[in-house]
Amino acid sequence: MGYSGSEIIERFVTYAGQPDGYEPGKRGRSRERFPDGSGSSLYYRRDRQGRVIEIQSYGDWFPLAHLLLHPSGKRKMWLLNGDRWPGGGFGRTNEHNDIARVNAQASGTPCFIVPFSALRAAGIEPDTIRPVHVEPESYTYEDHSAATLDEVPEQHRKLHVWRDETGAAIVPPRSDQHGRQAWPNRAGGWTVQVRRIGDNGYAWYSDPVDGPAYSGELTDHWEDMGPGADGLYHWTTERHWLGSSLFRARYQVAGWTFKGGVSVKPRNRWAYFVTSFDYDEPRPLWFMSELPRGVKPATVAEAISALKPQDVRDAETVGIPVLRQGDVFIVRSAGTTERGLLAQGGELVPVTREWGKATARYVNDSHTATRVVQMPDGTLYVRGIMRHKPVNRRPDHQQVELWDRETWGRVVLNAQARSIDARPRSWSMGGNVD
Repeated sequence: MGYSGSEIIERFVTYAGQPDGYEPGKRGRSRERFPDGSGSSLYYRRDRQGRVIEIQSYGDWFPLAHLLLHPSGKRKMWLLNGDRWPGGGFGRTNEHNDIARVNAQASGTPCFIVPFSALRAAGIEPDTIRPVHVEPESYTYEDHSAATLDEVPEQHRKLHVWRDETGAAIVPPRSDQHGRQAWPNRAGGWTVQVRRIGDNGYAWYSDPVDGPAYSGELTDHWEDMGPGADGLYHWTTERHWLGSSLFRARYQVAGWTFKGGVSVKPRNRWAYFVTSFDYDEPRPLWFMSELPRGVKPATVAEAISALKPQDVRDAETVGIPVLRQGDVFIVRSAGTTERGLLAQGGELVPVTREWGKATARYVNDSHTATRVVQMPDGTLYVRGIMRHKPVNRRPDHQQVELWDRETWGRVVLNAQARSIDARPRSWSMGGNVD
């Protein structure tokens, strides 16, 4: 018996935590708990006891859902992948992810959504995750406009237009909950089609939507978008926001060697992690940060507050202006001049050259400024414009003008945990989160 991708995922959610085997079927026939999903590009992962605990899309590079179990074998929690495959082609990874999420959330077992790519980057062992505070996920809808049709994204240029028997156009309503255009139904109302778990399993269902009244049958056409009354072209996009979260988890700290030749083996460490969005960016940026040791917050708000260093808190308390770009704070230093900094032993950070071409003066591995002076104690002062220039990837943060570009500021890094080589233990995902 063949199974579709949605049926394979549905069966996985039903029987996950059990070893391979069969269930009694109708008329004495037995059915596999975990049928071969390779035809739908779905694969399983098993634990040491042989229990199926994870389903993957196109291989282990993209897990969809991972089941955490109590020592007794009872279900504890679903870990659901918050990554979004940004590529095109014929892959069904995002569809697989949607199906797995709907089924898991309807299973009655608690769910926790987090990008698995961030967990891998942090070295976190998924089975050790202990949620402390998880805020609910949400959806928002953003209205856009453009002066010409060519400026509208291609997938939004055509509209579903309905016309009555007289030829008059009727604008279909849009569901506030789902963000989709509704369709007329035989009863004279409007419905929107959604996929969810119901009495008939994972399937399409019709939800009613309030809309304009009409009589008779309507005919539909896909027509090029026309300008509105203001002469502009309008369209709406949907965005799904992962809920901010605070959790504990274990990861492995890399080993190192002291100058004296003493080697230290890798060891496991428990830590608190916070995930949220940086709302200072034009398009809020998802991030995950390891909190400093000794901090034991109870809420997401407390965890984010713990990332702000004491120097910044003190400056804000007395009214000194503070700017921020990602994990870098800049505290205004009134009356400071470059000549004064150099007279105190400071050194102007040189321009970094790459392939013979001048690039910028780096504050750290990815942040730059127009002028950067390093003091004998390592303190950095910056002036002008700060830009984000990470290596081998697109910048995450918008540029920040430092007041009038002539005023200097002192650099203070946030309080997140850092690795042995002083690199920040934080990870951002750009637009690749669901």
